[in-house]
Amino acid sequence: MKRPIDLLTVGLTTIDIAVYPVETLPPIDTGVRVETVKLSPAGTAAGAALIAAQLGLNVALMSAVGNDLQGFAVRRGLELAGVDTRFLATDPKMPTSSTVLPVRSCGQRSTYHMVGASMFFDIADDSWAALPQISALHWGAVNMPGVSRQGADFLQAAKAAGVFVTCDLVSPRDGTLEDLARILPYVDFF
Repeated sequence: MKRPIDLLTVGLTTIDIAVYPVETLPPIDTGVRVETVKLSPAGTAAGAALIAAQLGLNVALMSAVGNDLQGFAVRRGLELAGVDTRFLATDPKMPTSSTVLPVRSCGQRSTYHMVGASMFFDIADDSWAALPQISALHWGAVNMPGVSRQGADFLQAAKAAGVFVTCDLVSPRDGTLEDLARILPYVDFF
């Protein structure tokens, strides 16, 4: 049996591609040298998992990636950081959610985001059975079209198992307030 999970993060998982510095778009058919291009697992679930693992917690991620190079990079990057990926599904029909971040020299950034697999995954049956082994759960899946249907039930079961629950927003849009109303009774820290 694996050791107990200090933190389970659930929700948005992306690959972030940060480019620095980007002040303007170059003219068509020309290029500009930049100092840095970095890839990183990110999103409200994978980003929290990555940082928590770097801080020494035993962390697991529940989400989904596509069966593509971005998904491979996310999974491998998380595993190298020590994140348990047993609850990270691979969706053969969807790409991995991906974000390109052109970062200006002053630190401001814009985003180009492609919606992918993590927005549409469901909570797997074996995940429910793991709840008694989890100390804390971070819900980074508010109003996501897939998993949020199961959110209130999953968080209620987590609370019944004695799990401390936190919650973070991805990107507020139509339906966010309704989803929050369903899950906030089971959230300790928002």
